[in-house]
Amino acid sequence: KGAGDCEDFAMLKYNLLVKEFGMDPNKFAFVYGESGKNKVAHMILTYKTNGESYALDNTTEKIHQLDKHPSFKKIFEVYFISNKISL
Repeated sequence: KGAGDCEDFAMLKYNLLVKEFGMDPNKFAFVYGESGKNKVAHMILTYKTNGESYALDNTTEKIHQLDKHPSFKKIFEVYFISNKISL
């Protein structure tokens, strides 16, 4: 209680940014991958702007370009196009 896992944090960020702040849902993706030296399963939310995806990762206070994230390797992503889910 009072805590969540990475999927919870990613969904919370998405809901706040899209529903509360009115950001474009088509610029976000849920990205599943491996994190850290032990390659632990992890999910983050990304935001795409100017052709780059930025990781909104609950394990760090910094925002990194997804392809330059120091401790996360993408396996696949789920993104939204006009409220439809695509892989």
